[in-house]
Amino acid sequence: SEELLGQRLLDVARNQKSEGGQVWNPEAPAGERMAGMVTHIADAFTPGTLRSIDRIAKGVNDEVNRYGRAYNAEDEAIAMMTGQRRAATHPREAMVWNTRRYQSRLRDNAAIFNEKFRDAREVSAEELADAIETVEHNRAEIYRELQLDAQAAMRLGLTAEQTLAAIRQGGMGEANAAYALREDHPAFEPSESLLRDVLTAALGNANTPEEREAVRSKYVERYRQAWAIVRERRQSRYAGVR
Repeated sequence: SEELLGQRLLDVARNQKSEGGQVWNPEAPAGERMAGMVTHIADAFTPGTLRSIDRIAKGVNDEVNRYGRAYNAEDEAIAMMTGQRRAATHPREAMVWNTRRYQSRLRDNAAIFNEKFRDAREVSAEELADAIETVEHNRAEIYRELQLDAQAAMRLGLTAEQTLAAIRQGGMGEANAAYALREDHPAFEPSESLLRDVLTAALGNANTPEEREAVRSKYVERYRQAWAIVRERRQSRYAGVR
């Protein structure tokens, strides 16, 4: 029905199913994100919605048309149901909103490594390296998009200081926000809080001193391996840079 279709479109735009859970993985390849969208709305599909679905998909994938208009998935879903599209926001407000979105993507991205680190099974150094490589690749893309947004905001009249203030208002710390005006990104680093959280949970399931020591040794060594990989990547990344 039309009501069901509208709900499914909003689910896709917000990446939140009405019954709970995500519609699509925000850090998955574009093809997989599209598959998740199509699957979710397929049973509510009616003729004449293909172009609207395409615009929502472009919003999900953060696409910009040749005139510089950025697609917004939620706006497109609302426009399809109401026939009205919300007016463009002020560049400062847009920068705040987009930064919140980037922060969410950075958290989702970090979860790729966190889940691998938390794995109770044995995890090889190669598996850790693959997870870190994926996270670093995604971080570079996310920060590049942030930098492009910052450039656009300044072309629309914001000063560099105003742009950075909007980014900080969006929830990004001062040190990371500064990268919005650079051509680089802050490298991923395994956090001590992750190690503490994992140890607390795992040690709670250990029954003997021997089991607790084995658990502690496993995760401390995994943390050491992760940092060794990060340091090696950092040396390669800045090799020859003085």
